[in-house]
Amino acid sequence: MPDLKKRIYDLLPAPLQNLAVSLVGWRIARRRYGGNFSSILSQYVEREKWSSERVREFRQQRLVEFVKTAAGSVPFYKKRFAELGINPEDIRSEEDFTRLPVLTKREIQLNWDDLHPPGWRKQPLHRLLTSGTTGAGMIIHETLEAHRERWAVIWRYRLRHGLRLGRWSGMVTGHRIAPPGRKRPPYWRVNHPGKTVLYSNHYLSERNLPDYIKDIARRGLTWLHGYPSALTLLAKAMLENALSLPAIRWVTTGAEDFQPHQRESLKRAFGVDATDHYGLGEAVASITQCAAGNMHVDEDFAFTEFLPHPKLEGVFKIIGANFSNPAFPLLRFDTNDLAVLKEDPCECGLPGRVVAEILGRDEDFLISTDGNILKHGGSFFVGILSLREAQVVQKSRKLIEARVVPGKSFSPADEAMIVERIRIAMGDSMEIRLTRVDAIERTEAGKIRPTVSEVKDI
Repeated sequence: MPDLKKRIYDLLPAPLQNLAVSLVGWRIARRRYGGNFSSILSQYVEREKWSSERVREFRQQRLVEFVKTAAGSVPFYKKRFAELGINPEDIRSEEDFTRLPVLTKREIQLNWDDLHPPGWRKQPLHRLLTSGTTGAGMIIHETLEAHRERWAVIWRYRLRHGLRLGRWSGMVTGHRIAPPGRKRPPYWRVNHPGKTVLYSNHYLSERNLPDYIKDIARRGLTWLHGYPSALTLLAKAMLENALSLPAIRWVTTGAEDFQPHQRESLKRAFGVDATDHYGLGEAVASITQCAAGNMHVDEDFAFTEFLPHPKLEGVFKIIGANFSNPAFPLLRFDTNDLAVLKEDPCECGLPGRVVAEILGRDEDFLISTDGNILKHGGSFFVGILSLREAQVVQKSRKLIEARVVPGKSFSPADEAMIVERIRIAMGDSMEIRLTRVDAIERTEAGKIRPTVSEVKDI
């Protein structure tokens, strides 16, 4: 059925495609921002003024109550607590809660039905498909209240930076939203209820770039949003062709690892520092950027743990519990994502722990010839603005492949610099292969995995 809808959509003229996009946008806006959304957002904004201790007490109270609800109604947790010999009433603190085992994605897939409460199919739930990077995506059901809470924490972060609901934005996306093979503009579609213009980088080329820039400028857009990889493609093309968008005041990213070389390109192209947030459809963690540029754990949104990684010193696994969604409770869920924590407090005064860096997926780290494990390969491309896209793939313990999408000014010197950086990090005996490609392969969700490891025996 989705394929049929897509074929019908592709046959429609652009005005009717805009109408179709707007109808979907109206449903999305109603679901996200309807009902009590404004009240939820106000409460989140108010809690930013609380002390860290008061936020911690609030989080603990929500967690303890949520555990009792899950253990009393959800078959999976009824069984788990019985097998562990734990009475849910004995979970009175976050320390007690950590007695529970970590929940893996595999367990969720095997027990998916039993992770819902009785009668869940009769409730008005939002269905969400998470984008597993290794083909392990999941279907999540959430209550409308939980859905709005997830968007309230995102908008609290945006409000910090001066954005307001109702402002028009340009969303740069890796998805194709115009028919394939289109030869002339518009290569974009408009979601009027969501006040969003969708710009697909699927059609972005040197010939088409001026059309994109002209449309963004004509509409007076001041805010661009998208995956870092999608925004970087636009930014690199602008830099190569000496084009600018001086009206842009905000660039926001999310849903992908934000690499240092991407951040550098966005700054040069748009003249502003991009802001980022880390969130998941599972709603077990939210980490958002403050005005000082640091990433703060939204402690009032979920109970998020950072467990030391068994192999990477100074690196932590992100584990979380979603205490906002009784339709699909996840207690101590292993996100399979990694982070580095910042010891010093942030000058901005916001409550909560500070994260120095989100490193991406646990399975995607590199191992050098002498056995050292590297967090990711994004540092290999810092300062090389002649690259449009890049990816590091470790094929084996003896072979690294750097896949690059070169820009017009990409030179042998740039190529040599990348190879030298990889050699220094990975060891002199590592075979390094640099491959020029037309585009980096994306996941089904349109994302790029900046670092990929095919080594199974680390």
